[in-house]
Amino acid sequence: MRGPEAVGFFYDEGHVLRAAALPDPVLDTLFGQGAVQTLDGYAHQARKAMFLALLKDETGIAALGEHVGRR
Repeated sequence: MRGPEAVGFFYDEGHVLRAAALPDPVLDTLFGQGAVQTLDGYAHQARKAMFLALLKDETGIAALGEHVGRR
C-alpha cells in the first residue's frame, strides 16, 4: 500500500486494534501495562491528545523532560 489512500487507511482508527497486540513480556519491559500504545478508541485519543498538548511548544517539551528526569 502507498499513496494518499494508504495514509487514510493507516490513520483510520477503525482499522487499528492496539489492545492485546503486544505480548505481556514486551509490555512489562518496554511500555508498561496501560501505555498509550495499547489503548483503543476514546482512551487512546484522550491520552494521545494529552501528550501532543505537552509537545506543542518548547515550554511543554522542557517540562516533560524535567519530569522524566526527576522520575
